[in-house]
Amino acid sequence: MNNKRNRSLEYEVDLAGLLNSILQHWWLVLLAAVCGALIMFAYTRFFVTPLYQSNVSFYVNNGQRSEEKISNADITASQNLVDTYIVILKYGTTLDEVIEDAQLNYTASQLAGKIDCKAINGTEVFQVMVTDPSPEMAAKIAKSIAKVLPKRVADVIEGSSVKIVREANVPTSPFSPNTRKNVLIGAIAGVILSSLIVSLRFILDDRIRDAARMLKEQYSYPVLAVIPDLTGSSKGYYYHSQSKGS
Repeated sequence: MNNKRNRSLEYEVDLAGLLNSILQHWWLVLLAAVCGALIMFAYTRFFVTPLYQSNVSFYVNNGQRSEEKISNADITASQNLVDTYIVILKYGTTLDEVIEDAQLNYTASQLAGKIDCKAINGTEVFQVMVTDPSPEMAAKIAKSIAKVLPKRVADVIEGSSVKIVREANVPTSPFSPNTRKNVLIGAIAGVILSSLIVSLRFILDDRIRDAARMLKEQYSYPVLAVIPDLTGSSKGYYYHSQSKGS
């Protein structure tokens, strides 16, 4: 019976002691957080190529809409056409025309990888985002799309059209990477890693630190006396004298 109890006690972890051990090594946790933040900052600053994004927005015009009154059915039809226009842009011959108009050295598939499209908040307006390491190139491609796409839509879908809501501009700041976010991730990773190291050292440390408590937990016999350690720091509990020559 005692053997089973002993085996079960071997796997218990003192959570309070574990937390206290981490708090005692606060300097290590702080140092790891600073190092992680610095590493991620250096990586982001010197090894990650910044990307710039230029946006152009279009308004979807449903050709079957009445000129006098706009119904909910007209709005829904226009919203459904957004997905169609995105397909026309990315999967038709539109990209070939964009490449020719902007005189690009990309293939259609390479150019498609730089373009992303989405509807804005479920409205009839959709946005085309062009991402490139060069801000001028991103704006050039976006402006070419704004020039080519309305003509392609008019040719493919009879009676429908798109109108430019927002012209593309040359971006002044990179879209990615997010330096602040990466630095925060590095700091959090440093805290987690250092805490795991301290926790493993605490869990794997099998030294007996409180003999009286261990005996009380594992055995039903009373503890009659405890011999203090007079060679270490007393912390106010035991005192001993030591001669200068010893």
